[in-house]
Order: sequence, then structure tokens, then C-alpha cells
Amino acid sequence: MEAQPGDLIVARLWRWDVERLRLDAETDYRERVRLGQRDPYYSISAWALRLPSEGDVEATVEALFVHIRNFRTARWAAVTTDRRLRSKGFDISISEPPPKHYDVVLGRDLAAADFDGLEAVFNEDDRRRFR
Repeated sequence: MEAQPGDLIVARLWRWDVERLRLDAETDYRERVRLGQRDPYYSISAWALRLPSEGDVEATVEALFVHIRNFRTARWAAVTTDRRLRSKGFDISISEPPPKHYDVVLGRDLAAADFDGLEAVFNEDDRRRFR
């Protein structure tokens, strides 16, 4: 995976196939409506940590995984960057709590959401055993 200092290293926990991404986006939207969010939108959950100026990708991924383990368990994670997501038309915004939790924003129209493109981003980059 290519990353530059200052990039967000983004991890999506298993699963990231189209069907699961759609289901998670629908669930997320319903939760936003339930909570009374003013302009609810569809999104999927991810975690991220900024790559420091030293640019040690492996150490940053490991630190991110250690952090995520405090909140979630999974067998696999897909790892990419915010730069890669944005280059494919996906915005990412911080969505805490928990700390370092982000939304990959899919917009307000589920029919227009590019689930195939998002799955492709997660499959193009780094997939790792989440241990």
C-alpha cells in the first residue's frame, strides 16, 4: 500500500463486500434517523490513524489495529488511505466516539451510492489478518 506522511491510514473490518456495505449503510442511516440527526446520510464504519511525518506505514497500521482491538474484534481488515478513497469519489469524516472512528460517507441517496466502487477500493489495497 502506498501512503504519504499526513495520509489517514483507514481500516475497514471484515466484511466489505457490496451486500454487507449496503446493509451497514442502511443500518447506519436508520440509526441517524432514530437519533434525530438533522440531515441523515448513508455511510459505512471505518477506523483511521494519521501517518506521521516519519512515514512508517507498518507501525501505523499496527498501532491502529491495537487501538481498534479495544473496541471491536474481527478476523480480517482492509487497509487503504483517505487519499485513495477520495481519489475514487468517497469522502471520509471523523465520527467519534469511539476515538479514531470515521464514516466513509455515501451520501443521502442510497440508490446513487457506489457500493461496487467502495468494495473495489477495499479489495485493491491491503487486506490483513486482524490479529
